[in-house]
Amino acid sequence: MLFTNHCIYDCAYCVNRRSNDIRRTSFTVDELVELTKRFYTRNYIEGLFLSSGIAGDPDFTMRKLIAVARRLRRDEGFGGYIHLKAIVGTMDCLADKLQETREDRKHRFQHVPCFAPAGQSTQLIVGASPESDRTIVTLSSYFYRRLGMRRVYYSAFMPVGDDQRLSAIGSPPLRREHRLYQADWLSGSIASMWANFFLTTALSSQEVPALPPGDRFRLDDGRAWRATSLGCHEACVRDNE
Repeated sequence: MLFTNHCIYDCAYCVNRRSNDIRRTSFTVDELVELTKRFYTRNYIEGLFLSSGIAGDPDFTMRKLIAVARRLRRDEGFGGYIHLKAIVGTMDCLADKLQETREDRKHRFQHVPCFAPAGQSTQLIVGASPESDRTIVTLSSYFYRRLGMRRVYYSAFMPVGDDQRLSAIGSPPLRREHRLYQADWLSGSIASMWANFFLTTALSSQEVPALPPGDRFRLDDGRAWRATSLGCHEACVRDNE
């Protein structure tokens, strides 16, 4: 759910950027709380994913989102999940609220996480800028290892207008998005060497799926010690030398 599509920023990739000539509107806190309650009661939704453009200033917008979450949880007894976007430029405001929540939970629980109890996630737009797959996966690994992110999401860039600041693409890189999710799973669920093997091959993620299966990776059955198949055949080969 988008609290408002008003925005003070002019991010080239975003349909809600300041320079885009579109109709602007906004919910009130009461409207959004009531709408969420009705949808949840009727089993239309399992929870609320709340984001927003930045209207006025970042702290003002963040306080509105926090007000929605507080009303739902504390006043309305909302039982669904709440996924709340952290507005850019408002970390002091958000940190104060998270600390307030943490202190409140200390009175009820012995162990309290340092950040939001349910954890944090983030999203990376793929194809809007020239970063390589290796750079993106390395950044995701940093988010997981050092910042304790629960999940990194990848979204193929879909052009919403002509802007010279953006990379020229013919169509959204959906296959690349899919391959990044595969590398993310490999690095997080098996071992980082799987993602490194996938990303350090001589072929790019766009080229590999186009090859016949037998030509993708030729393995010596006597030396291959583990392999998996996720759209293409990857394997890690033991070095016996």
